[in-house]
Amino acid sequence: MPLSSLEKAYIPQIETHPAPLPPLKNHPLILEIGPGRGDFLFQLAEENPRHFILAIEYKNRRYEKLVQRIEKRRLANVLLVKGEARFVLKSYLKDILFEKVFILFSDPWPKKRHAKHRLIEAEFLSLLSRLMCPGGELIVTTDDESYAQWMQREFEKVPCLLPTDKKDQYPTIFETFYAQKWKGEGRSLNAFCFVNGPY
Repeated sequence: MPLSSLEKAYIPQIETHPAPLPPLKNHPLILEIGPGRGDFLFQLAEENPRHFILAIEYKNRRYEKLVQRIEKRRLANVLLVKGEARFVLKSYLKDILFEKVFILFSDPWPKKRHAKHRLIEAEFLSLLSRLMCPGGELIVTTDDESYAQWMQREFEKVPCLLPTDKKDQYPTIFETFYAQKWKGEGRSLNAFCFVNGPY
């Protein structure tokens, strides 16, 4: 799976907190891609103290603020990686398995010419499936209706991800700062949940 120009642009910028990361193999893991302010990330850490909660954030300023908030809260089970998610997962975290993966409100890239930059597409979903435990859960949300329709089409291309209604078990995915902001603006919030099945 070749790297895109966007992925290559982020290769020199990989950072981790803590540095280096502790050994991840044989440890229960939950992944969040694009944690934003960290609202949901910190909740995951508090509710799953025996898990490592690993988050990938590619924006420098958000990464730095997250580091400060993690240290302030003394959350020893939160691990942070700064980098482009596709590159990080393909080349940096490729030998581990996640029990759950959350991607909440990733950039919808609404302009047609920018759609190629959307994170949720079949190739990336297949990569995630390979990095998830059998029976692992993938939870994805968006506030953009056209992106939701796009997601649905891309999910259908990855038959090993089996749709489920388990999203109802995670009501707080719609209680983050940005989710509440967009809900207040009248945007519809969409959620998808899948279980990782056999290839």
